[in-house]
Amino acid sequence: LRDFRLKSDPLDYEPLLALLEDVREKLIELTPRSKDLAAELRTHLDIQLLGQIAHQGLLDAVTIHGLLAFLLERLMALQAPCRAAETRFWFSGIDVQAQAAMSEGNDGQGGSTKPTPAFVALLPSVFKTIFERINETRRDIANAHVEMLRPYLAQHGVVYERQKFAERLREGEVKLIHTQAWLHDVCASTECVTQLTLVAQGDAQAHCALLADALMCLLRKPVR
Repeated sequence: LRDFRLKSDPLDYEPLLALLEDVREKLIELTPRSKDLAAELRTHLDIQLLGQIAHQGLLDAVTIHGLLAFLLERLMALQAPCRAAETRFWFSGIDVQAQAAMSEGNDGQGGSTKPTPAFVALLPSVFKTIFERINETRRDIANAHVEMLRPYLAQHGVVYERQKFAERLREGEVKLIHTQAWLHDVCASTECVTQLTLVAQGDAQAHCALLADALMCLLRKPVR
């Protein structure tokens, strides 16, 4: 029965405050080096202060709407232009519904607009979309970093992998027993005797031909 609330009971703002704090911290995580953005977000969304306002019954729909608009503006500033345009278009549709819901709760005397059931019902889908957009932005940022690193990885990746493999080989973490057996079998065949002689004389073409034969021999073997 504790999950039920009478219409006359005050709203429980704790879930809303927890979601606002979660969105705030996730936005900060997108730009961990931007201290100015972090300070602005934490100042504008002081959860302790908002909690005090809520407990006094002063956290109205207009304030909640303004906080969401602020968070989305900061999110769109971090998004790619095409993503930001999509987010702005989506929020414009939500804004129409929010304004209609707030007008239902307006007391007509210029006072605060209490969150109406229609306004509260909008919040779950709004936060769901905000989290999806944040995750999307995180992926976009990661992909952008990968694209920036791609030329470096292409240039140095092979050298790095070769060095790490050589270290593991020296430390005995990797054994080349099967590789040595395979090469021994290839080199022991009569077809490779001439090529081995040429390789010993420094013939690069014979070396390439020997490797090609060795690979063909490997491909013909059963693979596990």
